[in-house]
Amino acid sequence: MILNIFDNKYNIPVSFLNKVASSALGVLGAEKDIIINLSFVSGGKIRELNKKYRGENLATDVLSFKADFDSPHFLGDILICYSVAKQQAKEYNRNIENEVALLLIHGILHLFGFDHKTKKEATKLKEKEKEILGNLKIK
Repeated sequence: MILNIFDNKYNIPVSFLNKVASSALGVLGAEKDIIINLSFVSGGKIRELNKKYRGENLATDVLSFKADFDSPHFLGDILICYSVAKQQAKEYNRNIENEVALLLIHGILHLFGFDHKTKKEATKLKEKEKEILGNLKIK
């Protein structure tokens, strides 16, 4: 697995991010040669992209974009808004690394087709998040 990390100015340990991504991919039974791009973006940038691609004019925590070309290895891009992650970490009484882990897992699940448009889909996604977080011993 290759996790290309861009704009990690918040110093989330790369080894931790790789461990989270590897655990998620392992639970999902993914091939070992998967490539994912991870970027940390500002609230303004994620708001702009959220409006453009989802029609929602607000900053969100994470966006995922599945590769729009046929590639046996490149899965897609995950964008995490650090400022929203930091707010959520405080709100849910988590440390920032664990919040980023949850968002990275959430993004990977979206790249694998998980969604939360219906209650049934949301339940499956949450269960898979809990399984991966449990494997990582993160609550």
